[in-house]
Amino acid sequence: IWDVSDVKIESPYLDGSKSLNAATSGEWGMGISIAGSSNVTITSPTTIDCWGDGIYIANSYVADGVTSKSVTINNHLADGCRRQGVTIISGDTITFNNPIWQNIAGTAPQAGLDIEPNDNSAVFRAIRIVNPKTLDCGGPGIQVDLGSLAGPVAKTVDIHISNHIDNSQ
Repeated sequence: IWDVSDVKIESPYLDGSKSLNAATSGEWGMGISIAGSSNVTITSPTTIDCWGDGIYIANSYVADGVTSKSVTINNHLADGCRRQGVTIISGDTITFNNPIWQNIAGTAPQAGLDIEPNDNSAVFRAIRIVNPKTLDCGGPGIQVDLGSLAGPVAKTVDIHISNHIDNSQ
């Protein structure tokens, strides 16, 4: 879902079939990739066995300074993905309601949710994670690593995670 607006998807089921992947390294192969898009609603997505992340949210790959905005994901199930259940690289008004991210393992950081900017161009405004469950992840249930956000432009970060249940490492 790259550089588009007003997208609604209901009940997508994406099986990355990572066991069939001939690669021996790398971390790409996302179930759903959202970049530079706005007004996106995805209801009840299932992303299983992805080589990379179940869902990946970032800035546009084509237009500088275009941030994914107003993205709502309801009832996401990520199961058996190799890198993350979800990665948020940058976003404005991103909401996940009632996600379950489980059995994430294969390449670091192996988190249910990883919030990690690539550089100082990232935005983390109104990020809301509501009632997440992270189960049996090889790494942290939720990881927030803002180290790469440092740079010449001052940033305000607004991330709120509520009612998290975790049994990960």
